[in-house]
Amino acid sequence: MIAIAATLQPTDAPQLLGVILERLRTRFPLLHTRDDSTVVQMPAVGRVLITEARSSMQLDFVVDNEVDAAVAVDALEDEIRTQVRDRDISLRWHRPTIVPVALR
Repeated sequence: MIAIAATLQPTDAPQLLGVILERLRTRFPLLHTRDDSTVVQMPAVGRVLITEARSSMQLDFVVDNEVDAAVAVDALEDEIRTQVRDRDISLRWHRPTIVPVALR
């Protein structure tokens, strides 16, 4: 199991985080929600844990292998870029060593 995370930060419009979160919640099946996190089911990615912070959003998911990792990263990045269109964002990918509890 490979854990992958993306940290998303708008560089020109902080309110964009709320817009992205709302679009993800309405576009994909909502599996779970709490005050600071939501889990949605995205095609080609699977379950995605979305955690809100003050000026950023973290998107976590797990995959079985490197091929699935590449497909999921591309799919999630395409979805985010489609949602923000011409807005400037920072999207940083990393691989955490611990899988979030909501995705185990």
